[in-house]
Amino acid sequence: DRLQGQLTASVTRVAAKVGKDIKCALDSTGMGVMPAELLQKHGDNFIPYQFTAKSKQALIESFVAAIQRGEIIITDETTRDEMMEFEYQYTRTGVIYTAPEGYHDDCVIALALANYARGNTVSQWGVA
Repeated sequence: DRLQGQLTASVTRVAAKVGKDIKCALDSTGMGVMPAELLQKHGDNFIPYQFTAKSKQALIESFVAAIQRGEIIITDETTRDEMMEFEYQYTRTGVIYTAPEGYHDDCVIALALANYARGNTVSQWGVA
């Protein structure tokens, strides 16, 4: 119950900061399921995104395309550092995108989700 109360309080704070006019995509996979469900009760501007190998590939490729088109300019040093370390590996089923061991990709994923929320349509096969 205490954990649920803390989560509810955190979700309420996030919803208040975001408001109802800003689209906000969020991870609705694993530990993100409950916060995503609670945030969606605060408004339809909270957009769930379920991560799978294919959906992450599509998300990152859409994000990279937006950068290449000049729609996104990364000025934050932490995010630039994460982007420089971000890796990809070709597999028989697609491309795997990840940070190397000991590094983080939180800023990269957050910005990729923001790109998704701003209106880029991402299908499981790539940018639609």
